Amino acid sequence: SPRERGALQCYPNPTANELTVTGLAFDVSDVIILSDLLGKPVITKTILQPTLNVKLETLNLCSGMYVLTVK
Repeated sequence: SPRERGALQCYPNPTANELTVTGLAFDVSDVIILSDLLGKPVITKTILQPTLNVKLETLNLCSGMYVLTVK
C-alpha cells in the first residue's frame, strides 16, 4: 500500500520554527497531531490534498518533548 512507503521521519530535531514530517503518503483527511507528554494536542493539522511532506509551524511551542500521531 502507498501508506507503507517507509519509516515516518520528523526533522529537524530539535526544531525551532518548523517541523517537517515525511515517510508516509499522506492522504486527504489524514490528521497529524502533535501532543505534549500529558496527551494534550498542541498542533492539529488536517491534510487537504495528497502529499509526501507536511510542515508544522512550531514557533510558538515551549521547549520539551512531544508525541506525533498520524490518524
